Amino acid sequence: MACSAVCDHMSVLWSSPDRFILSLTAVFVMHVCFVLCVLLC
Repeated sequence: MACSAVCDHMSVLWSSPDRFILSLTAVFVMHVCFVLCVLLC
């Protein structure tokens, strides 16, 4: 559940018009989500 929640939140960030500021954050969150998926799922 935690993994899907993080991934869903990341998709919301990607849909934001201000991608320039969120780009690095989105990449970081993407890696965190991947790690959570491996550890929890």
